[in-house]
Amino acid sequence: MKTPQFLISYPPSSPARKTRAKRKVVSSFKCSPFSCSGAFHLLFTRLSILLGLLLFSAFPFPPSAFSAPVPYAGKLAVNGLNFDGIAPFTFALRDANGTVHWRNGADANASINVPVDRGHYVVLLGGQGMNPLPPELFLKHAELYLQVFFYRADVEQWLHLLPDQRITSAPHALSAAISQFAIKAEEAKRVEPGAITKNMLAADVLADLNGTSSSPNLAPGSITKSMLAAEVLADLNATSHADGAASSTEAVPAGSLVALPASNPAPGGYTLHQAGQRQDLVWEEKANCSIGRYAGDGLEALNGKLYFVGGWNGSGGQNLAECYDPATNQWQTLAPMSVARTGVAAAVLNGKLYAIGGSGVSSVEIFDPSTGQWTAGPALPGALAYATAITVGGKILLVGGKNAANQNDNQVLELDLATNQWSQKAAMPTARHGMKLVLFQGKVWALGGVAGAQTEVVEVYDPVNNSWTSGPSLPIARPWPVAWASHDKLYVAGGAYLNSISVYDPGSNEWAAAGVLAESKYVADSSILGGTLYLAAGSTATSVYSNKLHAADLNATIAGVFDLYRRDGNASSVGSGSTATIAA
Repeated sequence: MKTPQFLISYPPSSPARKTRAKRKVVSSFKCSPFSCSGAFHLLFTRLSILLGLLLFSAFPFPPSAFSAPVPYAGKLAVNGLNFDGIAPFTFALRDANGTVHWRNGADANASINVPVDRGHYVVLLGGQGMNPLPPELFLKHAELYLQVFFYRADVEQWLHLLPDQRITSAPHALSAAISQFAIKAEEAKRVEPGAITKNMLAADVLADLNGTSSSPNLAPGSITKSMLAAEVLADLNATSHADGAASSTEAVPAGSLVALPASNPAPGGYTLHQAGQRQDLVWEEKANCSIGRYAGDGLEALNGKLYFVGGWNGSGGQNLAECYDPATNQWQTLAPMSVARTGVAAAVLNGKLYAIGGSGVSSVEIFDPSTGQWTAGPALPGALAYATAITVGGKILLVGGKNAANQNDNQVLELDLATNQWSQKAAMPTARHGMKLVLFQGKVWALGGVAGAQTEVVEVYDPVNNSWTSGPSLPIARPWPVAWASHDKLYVAGGAYLNSISVYDPGSNEWAAAGVLAESKYVADSSILGGTLYLAAGSTATSVYSNKLHAADLNATIAGVFDLYRRDGNASSVGSGSTATIAA
């Protein structure tokens, strides 16, 4: 299959506006040290960003700060190669309907020169000579996307870097919910020092002040917040409105909200109020594996490398074993298995790779990376194909699959090295094959698969209690998907030649859309290694087998993303005492 293609479009009135084509262009939120011909510009940009962030951290969430520039870092590759040099760019912020609310220049054709070092670039949106960001842009528009065009001089064309990335920026409140609190903070200016006049005070307050003040007259601004009792402040905060309307019953106590980086755990005494919007995965193509094929459950991470065994394509079952090293971006062919294993299940235990079963196969083989050799392992009770394996608590679980009679199976087998034998565990409620297993929050989630028909069934196994419960069904049926867990979220993608990704949030107990894969997938496999998600092989269309390996940085999805937590009633204040505070 070809490298994923990204649609190119052009700014209005561009010389290349009438030409449409497809280019291999990748754009992502990703930062790295810079060393390039534009080093001075990059150094100036990074210092500007640092200064902006320091200023913001000193004055968290005042409404006037909403016009501060927003740091943005991206990655650019052309035809699979990282771009290097200085090139014209245009930047615009649009809403979900496509309406543009800000541009870097006077019109769509106004560009700025941006240095790009080995594919990486960084800018300050609203800074560096760009149009400033409107003060209330993020207050009025909770969902904004950054539209980036890059001028490729060798072909004299403007390239649209897709997809447009949603801007989720801590200084700009992350969500409409925080925007509302910022609006309340704007209204609360009425109680700032100097805002309370004599005619706003009751007669008894005036009498007391006149009786205790050493000055015969109250100077303007002499009454400060610190002079007012807590109940007076609470009443003023609840009743003060710029338009004089009736007060809201929902008062927001100072310090009740705290924003933390998305990777941080919830602080004690706080509950999640609003999750920041994670960024979509950005895929990078790596070296191809040896042949295109169904991967099944044959991809595993071990000792800093990926191991890929077995599989099937139009030429039949495979006994192939190969290893990918991310450090060199190269594959190495290993000693083959003793038999072809179509529908193999693989798992890692005690530093060794287990290849389990396959079509018409009950044997198990164990690969030792230290010797480069395969040895026989404990055989299954019977032939089993298209099952899925996972390692939990120092044991291998083998779930579902198809038995020797080609029937869907719901058995769960456990391999314990203490006995070196397979034993039966509680059966999965739904007999099926072609699902994926993910260890998430201490339990094993069985996602999708085929149970007579394609299924959206989700079932959860508790290895401590040896019991199954029903989980939240997938939004759509996914036979032979890929799945993974990252940053307290559960993801499932592909299957049935789909490229969509769904994410499960345990806080809301719901699935939602979360971007796309690098290409449509069916019977592919994935594995996480060093914070990077790898997606290998599979089929992209009927009888079309992929040998592609793609990678995406999981940490980039939460870079610059903050979650908002609400203080519980019995918790102490966190931060500076403002309505919303940023905790670094």
